[in-house]
Amino acid sequence: MESKNNFNNKVVIVTGSAQGMGKAVAKKFGEYGAKIVINDISEDKLKLTENEFAKSGFNTLALAGDVTQSSDVENIVNQTIEHYGRVDILVNNPWIFKKPTKVVEIDKR
Repeated sequence: MESKNNFNNKVVIVTGSAQGMGKAVAKKFGEYGAKIVINDISEDKLKLTENEFAKSGFNTLALAGDVTQSSDVENIVNQTIEHYGRVDILVNNPWIFKKPTKVVEIDKR
């Protein structure tokens, strides 16, 4: 990431941010002074992350939703704009887990 000052007061939406990589990215933006909107499909995990970020002093808005549903995406963006007035950065990090498949199959012929 760039200088911490480049993210101060920026409004950042991070999807899939209740755990894992999304949570780590959101936390880093919070450390850099961004206003972070955390999103996840799991309301329970989202609440835990919201509480953790609040204890760290981050300016956080938690919005549950399924980013595979356009109505939920629209709601997340609209609520962010209503709360913060804008969106500066979007980190699209959905964790859509399906049965693992091979990326490449090699034909031996």
